[in-house]
Parts: sequence; C-alpha cells; structure tokens
Amino acid sequence: MRAISEARLARSADQRDTSNQSCSAIRHTETSTMKQIVPLLIVVSGVLAGQAAAPDPKRIVAVIEGTPFSADDLERMTAAIGPAVQMNLKASPKAFVEQLGLLFHLTKLAEQEKLDQQEPHKWRLQYNRALYLAQARMNAQNGRRAILPVEQQKYYEEHKEEFAKAKTRVIQVAVNGQRNEEAAEKLAADVVKQARAGADFPTLARTYSDDADSKAKGGEYPLIHPSDSALPAAVKTAVFQLKPGQVTDPIRQPAGYWIFKLEGFVIPPYEEVKDAVFTRIMDKDFQAWMEGVRKAVQVEIKDPAYFEPKAGQP
Repeated sequence: MRAISEARLARSADQRDTSNQSCSAIRHTETSTMKQIVPLLIVVSGVLAGQAAAPDPKRIVAVIEGTPFSADDLERMTAAIGPAVQMNLKASPKAFVEQLGLLFHLTKLAEQEKLDQQEPHKWRLQYNRALYLAQARMNAQNGRRAILPVEQQKYYEEHKEEFAKAKTRVIQVAVNGQRNEEAAEKLAADVVKQARAGADFPTLARTYSDDADSKAKGGEYPLIHPSDSALPAAVKTAVFQLKPGQVTDPIRQPAGYWIFKLEGFVIPPYEEVKDAVFTRIMDKDFQAWMEGVRKAVQVEIKDPAYFEPKAGQP
C-alpha cells in the first residue's frame, strides 16, 4: 500500500511539474506574441494617422462682405497680386482678411455713392482698367508661341551677325586729383592721335591707361554685344560704329575718358547664345503681332485743329 501511495504522489508531482511547464510556455508565448503585436499596432497607428484627410483647400474659411472665400481663393488671389501680399496672408491670415473686408466695404460704400461714375474717378478707373488688360493681353501673346529647337538653330544659322560680339581694347584716362578735366581731355586726345597714326594700342594702354586690370593686359576688354545692359549706351554706340582697326574718339564717362579700338567681331557658338536666339525670335514675333494690332486700331480725328500745337507750346 505504501508503494502504491508513493507512486501516486510521484505521478501527482510529475503532473504538477508538467502543468507548471505548460503554463510557463503559454506565458512565454503570450509575451512573445505581444512583443510582436505592439510594434505592429504602432506602425498601423502611424499609417492611419498619415492617412488622415488633409484640410480641403476648397473649404470656406471666411465670408467677406457677403462673399464666401475658400482657403484656395485667398491663396490664389494673393499669388496673383504679388509676393508682398502673399507674405501678409501667411504672416497674419486673420488680420489680412479683416483688412480685405475693410477694403471691400469701403469699395461698396464708394459704389453706393456712385463715386465710380464721377470725375476724376471714372477716368482713372477706365484708364487703369485699359492699361491692365492691355498688358495682360500682351503677356498672353508671348505665352502662345511655341518655338522648337530646330527653329532656333535655323534662325541662328541665318542671322549669326545679330549675335556677333565686338572684340576691343580700351584705354581709360582718369580725371582725378593728379589730373584735372582739361589735362585728362588733352591726354585722351593725344592718345587717340597716336593710336590712329599707327602706334601699337596694347603699348599705349600699358603706358597711359589708369585702369590697373586692363593696363596690365594691354587694354584687353570683355566682348561687347549691343544688348549688354551694364555698358553705357554711349560706349556701345561708339564701338559699333567702328570698322575693325578703327579707334573711337574719347568717350566721356563719370571717372574720365574711355578710348576703344575695335579689333574685330566674334560669332559665339550656338550653345552659348541659344537663349538669346529664343528671345530674339520671341521679340520679332511680338513686334510683328503688335504691328498688326496697331493697324487694326480705329481712331478718327474729327477736329484736326484741336491736335495742332498751340502758340507758346513746344
């Protein structure tokens, strides 16, 4: 009997151990599963948050003097007016809308009093409207022309001279504390005389020029094109009237006198001037269109005497 009891007790202990091991295994499995599920829940939560609907730009954000405005309306309006107004909207949207409301309300008051039909306001409104719409139409014309690369290349090949740049040398005779106006003018005239008599221009530049950079290079100067906006008009006019080998008269500039010698013309490669080619084609097309518009303008003079210069007027 004692042996049977001991055997039963042993089996009971084994069962308890097996049960404990099973519970531990279950708890371990649950813990592992939760470790896997928790990050997954975090990821899913993030995805759902990312999928939250963005604010509808078409939603009405304000009603100004009876007119509903969406967020998109305000942004498009300020973009059309200009960067400064856009900044005002972004910096303080509520204050901007309040100012817009004030503007609209004052406009309504002016219209109620028919100020837009009274002088001088009606003329100013008519002129400003015409000016704005005319400019808008001209801008639209430029946007309607598609210019293909093959057309640009063809234009360049047929009009290379339009893109030619002048290769020159320059001598700058300064008016300064060491040389007054009279002395500078006299020296400049003498330099021109020597150059036209055949003196070597680079040598003259190294001898007489007061500009350190060009002096050291014998008067070398960057290539010049008639469209160069940084160069004074008087200089461009004088240079492009020359033939290769000729020298300009002294050209008075704020710091003194400039003297140019034209060495020749350089035709830049297409890739260097293709943007200028595009602009040139656009300009010519626009001018042709404008000429047609001018011819279509209808103006009939009823009283020619009115348009004649009056006595005492220039």
